[in-house]
Amino acid sequence: MGISTTYVKKLIIAATIATVAAHQIGSLLSWYQDFTWYDTFVHTIGGFWVAVTVFGLLPRYINTVKLHTALREHTVRTLLSAVLVVALLWELFEFTVSQYAIYAYNVSLMLQPGLGDTILDIIAGLVGAAIAGMALQKQKVRTY
Repeated sequence: MGISTTYVKKLIIAATIATVAAHQIGSLLSWYQDFTWYDTFVHTIGGFWVAVTVFGLLPRYINTVKLHTALREHTVRTLLSAVLVVALLWELFEFTVSQYAIYAYNVSLMLQPGLGDTILDIIAGLVGAAIAGMALQKQKVRTY
């Protein structure tokens, strides 16, 4: 019972547009530099986007009873786990690119200003995932 895949598809499209638009606007208008909260806001939207995308697309590519059960019965927990993995990989990517730019070109990209920023980015992504998971669970959306 639920709103099914149409709702999830619309949510994925809306979250994708919001995430890309927020990043592009923030970059073009220097909001990342001008507003200290903006990076956290974008990471929260990004966590939401990853969560709804995982919820909507992962079951299409990994068709196992275990995954379907996890998404159906433990929606929030499963999406938090998925977003945590993606957030850790993203932060590792930012760290690697930042270090490469410093050592290879002696240029600081300021992608990783410090450990505090990294932890805050991960927490923000998890908040976005929790919001998505609760919204999906509340709507009893099922893609299977």
